[in-house]
Amino acid sequence: MPPKSRARIKTIPVYSTRRETRSATKPQRDAALRKIRRAAEKEARDLKRRREQAAARRKPGAPGERNDGSLHIAFIQMGQGDCIVLCTPEGRVILFDCGALGTEKEDENLTDAEADQALVDRALETLNNPKFLGKVKEIDILILTHPDADHCNKLKKVLPDGCKIYKCYHSAQFGEYTGGEASTFLRKKVKDPAILRVVKNHDPLNGVNGEVSLNGTSVKAATTKEKIDRLDGKGQKDGKGDQDGILIVDEKDCKVSILAAGVTKDYAKDHSTDPNRGSIVTLVEAFGEKLLLCGDATTSTEKFLLNTAKDRLKDVTVVQAAHHGSITTSSSPEFVDRVNPKIVVASAGMQIPKHHHPSYEVIQGYVDKLEKEKRIDRLKDEHETFVWEPNKGGNYSHGSIWSRRKVYTTGSQGTVTLDYPES
Repeated sequence: MPPKSRARIKTIPVYSTRRETRSATKPQRDAALRKIRRAAEKEARDLKRRREQAAARRKPGAPGERNDGSLHIAFIQMGQGDCIVLCTPEGRVILFDCGALGTEKEDENLTDAEADQALVDRALETLNNPKFLGKVKEIDILILTHPDADHCNKLKKVLPDGCKIYKCYHSAQFGEYTGGEASTFLRKKVKDPAILRVVKNHDPLNGVNGEVSLNGTSVKAATTKEKIDRLDGKGQKDGKGDQDGILIVDEKDCKVSILAAGVTKDYAKDHSTDPNRGSIVTLVEAFGEKLLLCGDATTSTEKFLLNTAKDRLKDVTVVQAAHHGSITTSSSPEFVDRVNPKIVVASAGMQIPKHHHPSYEVIQGYVDKLEKEKRIDRLKDEHETFVWEPNKGGNYSHGSIWSRRKVYTTGSQGTVTLDYPES
């Protein structure tokens, strides 16, 4: 019997199949990534176009209205919290923080819920003022200085229905802004390409190899064709003095720059937290005036600013006393001497015991500083500012300071509104 013939079976090695799969899927992955990038670029272009269209729609305002050619700023009475709204001469609205943990009660019979609603109503009244939002419910820039709840937990309650937000700068991770569901709320309001984590903590002359970046990408040089989100070119060219800030508003009569964000080095043993130390610090320059907005910056943040922006800090017009006027963490003598302000505003409540803000030492220190300055006019009438004074044994008692100097707290004087040029 002849032997049975054996069929020849062609086998394909396993590794060959895998290699073919990899080579087949790589172009698909590359194509998918290109599609995502193109979509993101298109979204960024569309957002830029929308902003330009929104700006073009804003007609010049009457005196006292948005886009009237003046700079308007309000430090809103938020109790133990912070919220500042600013309108540039060309009508761009910037909101700095919006949060509170407890508020003073205008009527002792109010419940906590009623007092909180009164706070929200006050904030809404200011935001809807013709100087700020008015009839145009659009916020050009939201700056979240750091993720503490008393700086972000009222956004959802305060922002008017249908209010648009075109851009958001923040320190820390965006997901850390959990107070009042802020990050969840804002992700529905602001498109991802316009939510930017800002870091400015580079201090090489003092041994800190940090970064100057937006969403992890180095900020472009001042010579770039871009008008914003670039270095502002205000630093010293020898590399030994002030560094450039990050320019976020560029108008004929108004520039807004970020001078610090995400500072991590504890230069001064500030007895504070990483989020406070990393607060965004913003400088507004308009009509020859300088306004320095500090969030909860600490003495370490102040030291970073003195190291990297000393010339720009000199003789500001307005300073926001950092961290609600806390002496424990902020307002170092060196910093106070350098900024040498004409006007001081602390976003702090009146006789709210939670953190004992503002401190007697900070408010009295600024009053004493202004008393020595001949360049600064006194107010016609005295005003009373409530403060917390330390006692022996680590306890505090509340007292007050009477002064004719422009040193204010939002709890004692209410919402503080300033306009430039001054009328």
